[in-house]
Amino acid sequence: MPTPTVPVNNVQERIERSLFEAIRLKLVVHGYIPDITTFTNDIAGDANYKAAMNSITGGPIEVFENGSPLSKGIEAVPRIVCVTRRIMPGDIGKIDYEYRLNPLDPDAVLQSKPPYESSNIHIDIEVVSTTAKFDRILHAILAEAIGGTVGFIDVYDSTTKERFFIRQFNFYDVPDVENGIIKKVYSYDIPDMYLTDGMTMPNYPLIKEITAQVFAVNKATTITTDGTIIRPYQQDGKLFIDLSGVHFQGN
Repeated sequence: MPTPTVPVNNVQERIERSLFEAIRLKLVVHGYIPDITTFTNDIAGDANYKAAMNSITGGPIEVFENGSPLSKGIEAVPRIVCVTRRIMPGDIGKIDYEYRLNPLDPDAVLQSKPPYESSNIHIDIEVVSTTAKFDRILHAILAEAIGGTVGFIDVYDSTTKERFFIRQFNFYDVPDVENGIIKKVYSYDIPDMYLTDGMTMPNYPLIKEITAQVFAVNKATTITTDGTIIRPYQQDGKLFIDLSGVHFQGN
């Protein structure tokens, strides 16, 4: 079979891991879980990590992300679980082309065709416990990690301090009365993420200069509807033109 050579866009993976990492770090800070990054990645390190987990007073709080049910093991409580539920159309899109400077040719720009529409990623975060005490602790940890109902999450592997916006849009209970489990679910939305990369097009020359001639006319002058303003306002020999619909980009 052929070996894939072109890497796929990993935006979704980075979002999921970043959210997991934000919650994990808060659990580490408050002493509810050992910092796994301080243990060696071998049999001895795994044994030491489990020993550290068992030594936490009152028991640890584990955090899980996407994966098969088997990867989560026994559903011990208390725990926090992040699950990506759906990807829906975003609010940004239908842009034909975008332009950026060509790093290999300073006198030209590259034309890129971006994805047709952005995507909103919906993620459920489940907080699961068996006591009111840990239920409150889980809610507090989550509020600190995200920043309440809205917040900005650091991208876990970014070297330029990238962040993404997250907002809560739903909340519901899924109690397990038979087993005495308190399960509450926060639904979050990460809006307007592009999950595919744009295609680069050939060079286009930069616009070097735009010139315009502005001159005063009599107030009573009626200008035809060819894009100019009818009855432009004139004061002290100067012509004031409405440029509210024109966008400028400068240095």
